[in-house]
Amino acid sequence: MKAIGKLKLPSQINIKISSLSYFFLYSGVFFNGMGLTNSSKVYLGVLLFAGILVTYKISTNKYNFNEALLVLLLIFTAVGSFAVTHKPTLALTCLCIAGMQGVNLDTVFEDLLKIRLGTLILTLLLVFVGLKDNKTVTMWRDGQGLITRQGLGFGHPNIAQLSLFLVIALLIHKKRGSLKLVQYLACVVVNAIFYKFTGSRTGFLLILLLLGLNIIFSVCGRTKLKGMIGNIPFIIGGLCIGATFLSALFYKQLSSLDQLNRLFTNRIAYNSYYLKNYGLTLLGNRGLLLDENAQLDNSYAMIELQYGLLAIIVITLIAFQACRVIKKSERTEDVAIATVMLIYMVFEGFGANIFMNILFLYAVPLLFRDSTYEAYDVKKGSV
Repeated sequence: MKAIGKLKLPSQINIKISSLSYFFLYSGVFFNGMGLTNSSKVYLGVLLFAGILVTYKISTNKYNFNEALLVLLLIFTAVGSFAVTHKPTLALTCLCIAGMQGVNLDTVFEDLLKIRLGTLILTLLLVFVGLKDNKTVTMWRDGQGLITRQGLGFGHPNIAQLSLFLVIALLIHKKRGSLKLVQYLACVVVNAIFYKFTGSRTGFLLILLLLGLNIIFSVCGRTKLKGMIGNIPFIIGGLCIGATFLSALFYKQLSSLDQLNRLFTNRIAYNSYYLKNYGLTLLGNRGLLLDENAQLDNSYAMIELQYGLLAIIVITLIAFQACRVIKKSERTEDVAIATVMLIYMVFEGFGANIFMNILFLYAVPLLFRDSTYEAYDVKKGSV
């Protein structure tokens, strides 16, 4: 079907079809940035409405064979996983990606920084004035004893630190290697302040890693090592996926994994338990979602166990395409962001959520020929 440029509405209101993709993505990021989750009726209601609009956009787009095949695969994965699990996260991600033909990725990243920073500040202000709950988690931590961690308006303290990570990652992307020393120091200080309240060691350390790698890769990008840097996300991604499943499979056989498991706060033991008790499925396992005691923080294990083999294959392929775009664009800050996000997914379960996993966005200009990303388009045109 021939693509329709504008959606004509009553009262002479014309809306560009491509803007529906932005509306869907920005709506999800806004509510996610405000600490809302799938349990919020407002969050789901707005995304349902936006999803209907994006579905209309998808039906009017004109695709080549590869794009049509991709869209059909994404829709099948979305419908299949939701039908089995009744959990909308992966379905929303697949629908969002399927509708991103014609988007400008430079505009997207620019807007996401504004939304993420704005919602983070607003959430903190609402907590400060008492209009939003500050959920706390009390836990025992080796070397510290009993500690109380604050969510700062988010569902869990780790999500609060992750939200700060996303703001800093988007800021690094925007600055493109021009981040000044005072800005680095400001990020370190804010990170430390957040950690004082959230107690999120993983988020705290990975923000420091992101800042450090951005400097290192920027320096290496001016040397003969420039061509090698783009391969790092591929290597890290492969290691993270391999380590996740191999450590789970051989957890009982290798005693050396016990110490690593304690360091990772029992994540390996949980992965091993659920992999052996729930096994592999094509489209997900609702039984795992109904298990009130289930604790899965590893994105790679969570995607495979909750949403099935098809989901992990689709997600891995999209992440691989994202890394291809990043390598081709030769922007060292993007390499740093991708590298740390792939590591972050070992420790947190946001991997299937495009409203948090900005790595997926990098794949869009490679998935759809009408979508653009300046750094990638320039390099692509030079071939």
